[in-house]
Amino acid sequence: LGLNLKKYKIFLIALPILTLALIGAYLAFAMFLIRVSSAHHYAYKNYLITNTTDQNRIIVESGSNSYHGINSLMLEKHFGKLTINLGDHGGYPLLHRLYRAAKFAHKGDIFILPLEYRYYIGDVPPDTYYYGIFFELHHFYDYLPFLEKLKTISQIPPQAFMNAVTRDYRDRAAFKINFNNFIHRWPQAVHDFSPNFKNGERGDYQYVGKVDEARDTQMPCQQYIFFTDFSGSKIGINDIFRRNLKFMKKLEQEKGIKFIFTYPAVAGDDCYDLNDPHAADNQKFLKDVKKLIEDNGFEMIGDYKDSYFPRKFLHDTWFHLVPEARDMRTQKLIENLEKSKYAKELHAK
Repeated sequence: LGLNLKKYKIFLIALPILTLALIGAYLAFAMFLIRVSSAHHYAYKNYLITNTTDQNRIIVESGSNSYHGINSLMLEKHFGKLTINLGDHGGYPLLHRLYRAAKFAHKGDIFILPLEYRYYIGDVPPDTYYYGIFFELHHFYDYLPFLEKLKTISQIPPQAFMNAVTRDYRDRAAFKINFNNFIHRWPQAVHDFSPNFKNGERGDYQYVGKVDEARDTQMPCQQYIFFTDFSGSKIGINDIFRRNLKFMKKLEQEKGIKFIFTYPAVAGDDCYDLNDPHAADNQKFLKDVKKLIEDNGFEMIGDYKDSYFPRKFLHDTWFHLVPEARDMRTQKLIENLEKSKYAKELHAK
């Protein structure tokens, strides 16, 4: 009995140690795999914010509504200040965007945030975001603090690891290049984007013609923009956004940058239909968002109607505009920015 008790005690001591060792090995492997997998993947939008730090900038940050709905050169021409469009995908978390801003933004930079409503409702990334962290989205992960990196790794779906192992490494030569970059600490994702920048590319969508509508449009617009978010949350302001506001306030105070909120670009005939059964809740939500933002000392300019267009201006989904509407929306944004409390700072000195 005494021998069995002794073995049991050893087991109780060894179990947590083994568990911690396995967790540590898992985290170390994930960090290694992200580093190696991402060695030859890069993003032009990340180039825009990391290679223009010598200038005061207007930076548009949100999901794809800005990618398709902002004409950066119109803003740049009007205000005389470099304007870059970081709009990409509404599933990429605002917190990770803010950590990138914390690293590369500086006093004089002004962020315009036409955030999709999911950022207020339930800012939980889809699985596709975690897939991308191993490849072209690794920059979001790279700029996170250590503990936030661990948290992000803990949320990566198992299938994302399998995808990372198999996606690039079917090609033995590609694996060798990636591994050598990791071992020798050579710079990751070396690519010369300067010709794109000199040609006036500021991160806007390059429109080449109409495409087929996405499956998103099979869902009523109002239901999609207010209720369909990647976390499955219902209408209401999530605590994640409240915490993000506190972090933004800290960034404003410590780095001297500014944030201006506005409404996302939307095209459809029933997106804000007041006869919809949920319209009253949705309108209250919009008022609650504006009040929360302003109560925290930020500014939310304009009205949702300024960025809302009939369905004929839809490119392929509810948040994507064709160029004609994009330019009308940008012009209205310029007019609203001129009424902003930061109007003077928006102009180049």
